[in-house]
Amino acid sequence: MNRSEKFLEIFQEIELILKRLSDSPRRATAGQALKEVLKKHQGDEGEEVLISIVRHFADDLQALVDLRNAIVHNTEGLLGEPTDKAIELGEKILHHLKSPPTVQKFISRGVYFVEGRDPIEQVLETMYERGYSQVPVLEKGQLKDLLTTNTVARWLAVQAKQGEIEVEEVYVKDVLKFREESEGWEVISQDTNLFEVLGRFKKFRTLVALVITQNGQKNEKPIGIITPWDLTEIYREVEIHRSR
Repeated sequence: MNRSEKFLEIFQEIELILKRLSDSPRRATAGQALKEVLKKHQGDEGEEVLISIVRHFADDLQALVDLRNAIVHNTEGLLGEPTDKAIELGEKILHHLKSPPTVQKFISRGVYFVEGRDPIEQVLETMYERGYSQVPVLEKGQLKDLLTTNTVARWLAVQAKQGEIEVEEVYVKDVLKFREESEGWEVISQDTNLFEVLGRFKKFRTLVALVITQNGQKNEKPIGIITPWDLTEIYREVEIHRSR
C-alpha cells in the first residue's frame, strides 16, 4: 500500500463519521458533511463528544478534505501526494474520534479535599507541601466550594493590614469569605473527554478548576480536579506533533 492509498483509507473512515454526525445524504461530499457538523449545536451524548473533537480539529480536517480532493483528482502526480505528517494527522484524528481521551488520568492521581470546619493552618500546610493551588471544600459530604491560593492571599492581605496574621481558631469557612465571584469552577463527570475540558476553559476565561465527580453532580465527593496548570499536558496529549 502506497502513501496515497493509506491516506485515502484513513480518510474514508473519517468521512463516514462526519456523514453520520451530520446526517448528510450518501452523495454529500466530505467537505459538505464537515460544514454541517460544525453548524450543529447539540446531539445525543455520544454525538456531542465527537462534535467537540471535530470542532477542535476543524482546520486540520478541512486541510485533509482538500488533500483528499487533490489526490482523487490527481493528474500525473501534479496536484498532491500525502506526506508522512499528513498521514499521521489523519491517524491521530481518527484515533480520537474512535476513542476520545477522557479525564481518567486526573482521577488516578487522586484529589485532596477539605471541609469548611477544618483548621486553615493544617490545610495551608498541606497545600504548601503538595503544591496545591485549588482545593475542593465539602459540607456534609457534598461539594460546596473551592479554596484557592488567590482566596488565601486576599485573606492574608486583610490580616496583615490589621497588623497581625492569626491562624489559630481560623477555619476554611472563614477564609472562603474572601473568595471573589469571578473565580469560577464547575463540576464534570468521570466520562468527560479532554476536548470538552479544553472547550470549557476556552469559553470561560475565569474558570479556575473543573472538579471531577462520578456523575458530574455536586452531591458527590470529588475524585479528581483539573486546573489551568494542567492545560499544557492536555494539549500535549491531544494535539498532533507536526514538528516530528
